[in-house]
Amino acid sequence: MKFIDKYLSSNEVAEMVGRTHDNVLKDIRNIVEQIGGVKNHESYFVESTYVNSQNKELPNYLLTKKGCELYATRMTGAKGTQFALSYIERFNEMESHIKEQALKIPETPEEALEL
Repeated sequence: MKFIDKYLSSNEVAEMVGRTHDNVLKDIRNIVEQIGGVKNHESYFVESTYVNSQNKELPNYLLTKKGCELYATRMTGAKGTQFALSYIERFNEMESHIKEQALKIPETPEEALEL
């Protein structure tokens, strides 16, 4: 598994919690509105876009670890627990990957560029 960003997309979150992406977007927009006093909501949710199967660009959010934690606090029951377990595992995998890459000393210019 290759980790490019330290985020989960709202599309992934929708899949993880068994909800439509539109509903997850609505949830996140409500949270962003409610934390309006927090100057840097992008430390939780980053506005973004993705290209769907019809090659159409649509809105989504990228959730940081803090954003996942905040989103998870709004969920109850089995789905909330499953989401919390999933995002915790995912971010732990990302952190492990980043640590491994930081410890890896490149031996060639190509390896240095890859890092």
